[in-house]
Amino acid sequence: MTTDLLLTVLNVVFGLVLTGIGIEMVNNPPGEIRWKRWAYRILFIVFGIAVVVTTAMQSVRNQSEQERLRKEAAATEIQLSNQVSAQGGKLDAIAHFEQQFLTFVQQRPTSDAAAKAYETMASAVVKLASGANPATAAPPPGGRLEILYDGSTVDGKTILAGTANGQLQLSPFHTKNVGKQATGSVSVRLYFNKPVNMTVGNGWFPTESEEPGYPICFYASGMPAIIVNPSETWNWQPFFAMVQNWKQGDTVSAKIKFFYGTEKPSAATFTIRWP
Repeated sequence: MTTDLLLTVLNVVFGLVLTGIGIEMVNNPPGEIRWKRWAYRILFIVFGIAVVVTTAMQSVRNQSEQERLRKEAAATEIQLSNQVSAQGGKLDAIAHFEQQFLTFVQQRPTSDAAAKAYETMASAVVKLASGANPATAAPPPGGRLEILYDGSTVDGKTILAGTANGQLQLSPFHTKNVGKQATGSVSVRLYFNKPVNMTVGNGWFPTESEEPGYPICFYASGMPAIIVNPSETWNWQPFFAMVQNWKQGDTVSAKIKFFYGTEKPSAATFTIRWP
């Protein structure tokens, strides 16, 4: 992070020096003085190369950091998937044993109360492992998430981005459950139609985009899983990212989607204006 900041500062300083040289040439033109003309040319070449070098170093570092974050996210996803698979395998083994017990009981009926109780419990385990919900299981996820930004609906909104040292800064998004059921586990994806080089932490990670027209994507989720109850509003972490070649007054098309166990996610498109 310190190196990135240093490169950004150097880039700005070199740009200011080039601007200063140009102003000096206008105010004090070299005329026919040969050494002055060459001095201006050499200074332009030196600081121009310096700007190119610092910009290239920033791009290489940003790409390396983005690739590292992708690999970490993929490794975390694989690890969690393996854990879920392992737990599912244990449940399948238990269900297989219980099924054998039920087969044995059906072949040798008994009136023993303890055996009957165990038979009922075994049936519940087998149903749970096969995907059937026992009577005490939680209802399927539902609800409906409304996406808010600065207290109002974000869909169709134009957001003035915050900036600091070339960083894009977005305030926290809010999700309010306006449905009558609790949601399932919530995760979010944020898309851009212009390059965003890397996040600078705060729980957002780069990932592949599946959304046409939005090649840049980041995701966030909760650990432990986030469940939003009816009428509850959940405040998500703000978004910070490094950007390049965003010019003053540029507009960037963005989209955000919240997934929470229902058939369709809640989605909104909006515009970011670079100040």
